[in-house]
Amino acid sequence: MARSQTPEQRFKRLFDSSNDESTAQEERASAQRRSQDWLKRYGKKPIDISSILAQAERGDASCHSAASTAVVDAPAQLRKHALESRRRASHLQILGDEPDVRTVYTLRVLATNVYDQFQITPRVLLISEGPESGKTTALEIARRLMFRANDGFASDAAIRDHFNEGRGSGIFDEVDLLNPAVRQALLALWNRGHLKSAKIALMIGGRRKQFNLFAPAIAAGLGAVLGQAQLSRHLFSG
Repeated sequence: MARSQTPEQRFKRLFDSSNDESTAQEERASAQRRSQDWLKRYGKKPIDISSILAQAERGDASCHSAASTAVVDAPAQLRKHALESRRRASHLQILGDEPDVRTVYTLRVLATNVYDQFQITPRVLLISEGPESGKTTALEIARRLMFRANDGFASDAAIRDHFNEGRGSGIFDEVDLLNPAVRQALLALWNRGHLKSAKIALMIGGRRKQFNLFAPAIAAGLGAVLGQAQLSRHLFSG
């Protein structure tokens, strides 16, 4: 089973890109801005960069040492993952008392580890008519168990960059409160990203660049948060 990268490993990737002279200038500038955003998000300062990179190196070494046993251990890891998902799901108010709903939730979490072996990846939408129903708790549990889930940042560029960096999962809370630009980016991912061939072309720094959209996604919000998109392409809504 593939391991999710740590925040420090993601920072190292941005830091390396921002200092790679073989990379286009606009991409280096973008990586520099995103690395600065990372420092602000995690309350770090430039003086902390050396320790962040060192921690990322330790994480890389740990991933490499585990790679040789990943295939052998995958079935056992998946079983453990499934049991943990179901145990946590059984305590979620948002999932109610119906075992079928908890099964859908658990399988959606598990499927993020192998979704690229299929042509379609469905969505899960958690909705309620009022707050305090447990949606955010459900998403935070999923975030810790899904493959390379996003950090919870909410900007159109952050959504695009997260999935362009490689395989990963999308988790989006309080969708009804997103600003128009972020909502548009999420709708593109939601409406088209269920297909393996899904990509979007954007102009970045005067150059046309394609971004990957194929990714599993779970979202939550109040009421008809996704409009017509809410009526299709998801496993469960309620």
